Amino acid sequence: MSAYEDPLALCEQQTIELGKERDAIISEEEQLNIERQQIIHAITIAQHKVQALDDSIVRKRVSIQAFDKAINGLANAFDQILFTTDQLLHIANTLEFDQGGVSDSEDEDNPASTKEPLVIR
Repeated sequence: MSAYEDPLALCEQQTIELGKERDAIISEEEQLNIERQQIIHAITIAQHKVQALDDSIVRKRVSIQAFDKAINGLANAFDQILFTTDQLLHIANTLEFDQGGVSDSEDEDNPASTKEPLVIR
């Protein structure tokens, strides 16, 4: 500071410059806060979308499990039907033979015999 400079004017000038810098920093902070809020909003939207997709995935998995369970149930029922049909055929053939059905050797001698095995459909 030279002898000719007014200390009061110099302080006033520095105060004005510091005020401008302060205003610039406040403006930058406001911009950063706006950008921050935009990012938080985007994250919130993305979280809602992820939650909706998660819910959809869970519903699909539950549907797949229900289909798998139904398919297994149908397969088991089909197997049980086949097993029961085989048992009934065996019982029917056994009963037919026990009730005096004609044996195979007698059928060969009798051309009029048209005995056919019992088939349940």
